[in-house]
Amino acid sequence: MDIENSIVSMPSPVPGGYMAMAENGLGGKLLDHFLRNVAFANDALTDHSTVDMFSRVDEAVAAEPAGSGDLLFLPWLTGAQCPVFDPNARGGFLNMSLETTRARMVRAVLEGVTFNLRWLLPAVERFSERDFGELHFAGGGAVSDQWSQILADIMDRPVSQLADALHVNTRATAFLAFEQLGMVDMEEISNLCPIKQVYEPKPENRAVYDRLFEQFVAAYERNAPIFAALNG
Repeated sequence: MDIENSIVSMPSPVPGGYMAMAENGLGGKLLDHFLRNVAFANDALTDHSTVDMFSRVDEAVAAEPAGSGDLLFLPWLTGAQCPVFDPNARGGFLNMSLETTRARMVRAVLEGVTFNLRWLLPAVERFSERDFGELHFAGGGAVSDQWSQILADIMDRPVSQLADALHVNTRATAFLAFEQLGMVDMEEISNLCPIKQVYEPKPENRAVYDRLFEQFVAAYERNAPIFAALNG
């Protein structure tokens, strides 16, 4: 394990292999939280609730510029985990202005989660003793085409968005069972995991994301004493 960066290894279901686990925090839950409690809240002010909170997210995000107009979202609503462990850390929006809109805040949430992933990736690569030249994106967040592109841009490497992204864990479990039953070889499983689309980093977004990532890390470092004072 890497104590400094809170990375652990665990046995893999693939014989002879191990999995490196580096917790990126709440992930897509942060988008759910913002939409449910801010964008489509039902409270004493009014009822903005909707049946499908996610249906217009990609459309709204696509209309906003890369970097969300220099609006940063700090994603540590329940504390930071990797690459720094700080249970006192908390989240929020930084650098709001009169140009800040709900749509821009939504994009900043997606970017903030991804900035934290960029922050922890070098530690994972050192721990695993390999470079990851491409990434695979699965889970609820991978349903979003816009988040897939944001991931490619901020991480600066190709991102493969898996098809049927919501069910990859269930499918993987079934494939491993098929392998144990002799119905499929381990080498064949990758052929059963179709890619919906591969996203390449957009060179025109590189400079803005490099600059904002530097300030994202600085935002944690400079606010850590405040987090400790408020939540320690």
